[in-house]
Amino acid sequence: MRYLVLLLILVLSSCRSAFLPEPYQTLVEAGRHHDVSALERLYAAGGYISILAANVLANEAALPEMSRAAYAREYALYQDGRMAWRRAAHLLAATGKGEEAVDAYARLMPDKGAIRTLEQYAQGDNPMLAQAARNALFSHAAYRAYLKVASKDSPPTRMARANYRLHRYQEALPYYRTWAATDALGYLGLGWDLYHLGDVTQALVAFARYPSPEGHYAMGYIYEQEGRVASALKMYLSSSAEGIWRATGLLEAQHQLHEALPLYLRLAKGDSSYAEDAAFRAWVLA
Repeated sequence: MRYLVLLLILVLSSCRSAFLPEPYQTLVEAGRHHDVSALERLYAAGGYISILAANVLANEAALPEMSRAAYAREYALYQDGRMAWRRAAHLLAATGKGEEAVDAYARLMPDKGAIRTLEQYAQGDNPMLAQAARNALFSHAAYRAYLKVASKDSPPTRMARANYRLHRYQEALPYYRTWAATDALGYLGLGWDLYHLGDVTQALVAFARYPSPEGHYAMGYIYEQEGRVASALKMYLSSSAEGIWRATGLLEAQHQLHEALPLYLRLAKGDSSYAEDAAFRAWVLA
């Protein structure tokens, strides 16, 4: 709704200001004449007019850059558009507001310019800003940039995932091993990494050390790829909704419809993405 109101104000501002209701008439006139005092009074009034006044004040060259940066950020927080955040990011960076600038550039991801700027912050002398920039790069999946600026003490969980997402399976391997040494969840990633490296035997060993629905699904998937249907079914039936769905496909392929039907009904009663398709298949088999 606020975007419609803003659009209306912009359209009306191109017409005669006398047609605008107060305080929007004052806003247009003050902006046209660069009346900073009037704009600041509107900003202090609060409400939506305050946000619009902040947008105009952020562009007022007569104001100190620090003030313009604050206005630009406030407008961006409300409007949450890329153009607004780009302006805020540049002003915040220029005025030394590093923490807020990192946040602003993070909101522009995956913009290449934002990535380059975050890389610069990550390599800077301020440890807190450097860590914030690395966090932003990783959380927004800029894995190449993250690995470029990662510190020596970067968590193995992040190093493993970043390399894995870039298909650098060999580089990810030692980090997954380090992760798995202190957290069983690391075995899940280690298993998939080994699988992509072609070491199926060790992948199964790793998955077995994470006895969970996700681990069972992974084992079932490998068994299915190897044609070991009975073993795949056993694992799938104790795994996730996706695993149960794959199990129904295997059962139907073997014409074991009576075994598949209750699994479809089980999925149909759940809230997974397979519920509707499972209900349809149950109806067909019934």
